[in-house]
Amino acid sequence: MDLKRMRYFCTIAEQGSISKAAKVLNIAQPPLGKRLHELEEEVGSPLFIRTSKQMVLTEAGRFLYRKSSEILNQVNSVTKQAIDIASQKKRTVRIGVSYLYLRYFNTVFLDL
Repeated sequence: MDLKRMRYFCTIAEQGSISKAAKVLNIAQPPLGKRLHELEEEVGSPLFIRTSKQMVLTEAGRFLYRKSSEILNQVNSVTKQAIDIASQKKRTVRIGVSYLYLRYFNTVFLDL
């Protein structure tokens, strides 16, 4: 199971249909339906009860939706934190030392 299929599955569950989810995800319906079918084969159980008007989660689907939502939220949080850390500006601290203390501090700085 990969993150892309999890994201697709969660979007289908939230939208209630493959056609609405396809519009939200900006992809065609057939590939989205195929990813859902692959996920159901991997899990070994249907994840939705399909009706003419909407798709309703099965018990396995509700469990997978809850867990997938948690995982996707954690992935988004980690990604955001990494971006925040990478975008922080590094600062330089300059320390002035008088000539009298230069001999003492010179050895300290050389040890770093």
